[in-house]
Amino acid sequence: MEIPADLVAQFCGVTNADATLASQLLRDSGLDMEAAISSFFAIQEAGGLPATSNSPSRALASSPTPSTPPRPPSPPSPPTRPPLPQVVDRLLPAVQPVTRNRHIPDPFASSAGNSRTDRLSELFCPPTHIIFSGSFDEALSLANERKLWILINIQRSDVFACHTMNRDVWSDPALQQFIQSHFVFIQRDERTQDGMQYKRFYPYDEPPHVAVIDPRSGERVRVWGGDGEPISKHQLLADLEDFVGRNSLYDDSAVRGAPSRRPSTTRDNTHATVATTSGANGEAHDVDGTEDDMVAAAIAASMEHYSNVNGSSRTNGQNPQDLERHASRLLSATNPTLNRNRSIRAEQDSAFEESLALDRAKEESKKSEEMRKVKAQQEEMLREQSLAERREQKRKRIPAPPPVELKEGVREIMFRLPDGKRLQRRFRDSDTIGDLYDYVEVEVDALGEGSFELVQPFPKATFEDRQTRLEVLPRRSALIVGLKA
Repeated sequence: MEIPADLVAQFCGVTNADATLASQLLRDSGLDMEAAISSFFAIQEAGGLPATSNSPSRALASSPTPSTPPRPPSPPSPPTRPPLPQVVDRLLPAVQPVTRNRHIPDPFASSAGNSRTDRLSELFCPPTHIIFSGSFDEALSLANERKLWILINIQRSDVFACHTMNRDVWSDPALQQFIQSHFVFIQRDERTQDGMQYKRFYPYDEPPHVAVIDPRSGERVRVWGGDGEPISKHQLLADLEDFVGRNSLYDDSAVRGAPSRRPSTTRDNTHATVATTSGANGEAHDVDGTEDDMVAAAIAASMEHYSNVNGSSRTNGQNPQDLERHASRLLSATNPTLNRNRSIRAEQDSAFEESLALDRAKEESKKSEEMRKVKAQQEEMLREQSLAERREQKRKRIPAPPPVELKEGVREIMFRLPDGKRLQRRFRDSDTIGDLYDYVEVEVDALGEGSFELVQPFPKATFEDRQTRLEVLPRRSALIVGLKA
């Protein structure tokens, strides 16, 4: 096969190889210029570079028969990569669990047009006509004004025992009449703001919870429930009648009776009486058997005696009601159970404040992290925008390729990229190495500024001076785009 001279010249201009080697590689590749150049670089990278055009006589002299040109060694075949395993994605519809669409009616919800639901809603309805709707402070003011105790009921809608009490206890007419005569009745859900505030100051276990509050001092003096079970209507009514009979908000008997009625956490109203004290009028009062309670009873008796000696209506210019309040405060301050409850509430308040501070710190940390991410995203967008602007400036700076008909003063450059792809373009002799760098950066997005270098394979040379004119290169040159370490 006769090899065209222009192909041989073109091959030699790109690779700087001699004509003999060019002819052999072109003949082996079937006159495919690109395949012949690839074979040349493969031989060179394998370390088997043959003699160049600078020493053609030695290449011919080494041949055993002058009439037959020597054939170069077969280029090593590139390593064969095993085929990737076939991946088959099978799209299946999501398997939904088989469930039964069972509608469980809410017996406490009202539904128009459903007579059975209406009857259930009416059956478990709370006694709204006797419930005080104002705040706890307003209830204290009203109770002090009308000389009534405060009866409070804490419920929760998901506890059936609370609904049972609405049906069986609070709906009783006799109990409602007794409550309206002696109490300001408050009923709240545990999860409302009033309910949570009450539980913070007056701890209990589980609803339903019922308690009596002294409106003068705000102390809880009687407790029922707290175990998640409904309270007996008859037991509650009997306990309330006994409490009202033993305590009064009108005279000193309330002061005398207060120490003997300690706050209770059970519905059992039985107290063991182990000692008695006598007031100034000779009346005996039951006192619980603890030393602190006896001290409180002695204070109450002293206050009673002091009131009788100095006059029933005025005592040193003080109102008897003020003496009652003062005596109630003294009794409250000496009651160990109340003091223990105050200490517990103080600890709970402190823990609540620490929890709030921790939550605020976590929220601030979360906000700070979000702001940091937003700032990083903004900086990344600015960086990408700056890179795009610089790339566009380089694109405008690259000189236009010379016309196709122009043959003199032209350099045809082929770039071999790191991924094996190639770029080819014509430049003028007056263009610079910097124009080649700009061209590669503009055409290849993955190659950033300063991330690569242009290398001439043979003779090996690295072009770093960007002001060098392209006239130093052969008319047809192949440059390797090498990544910097």
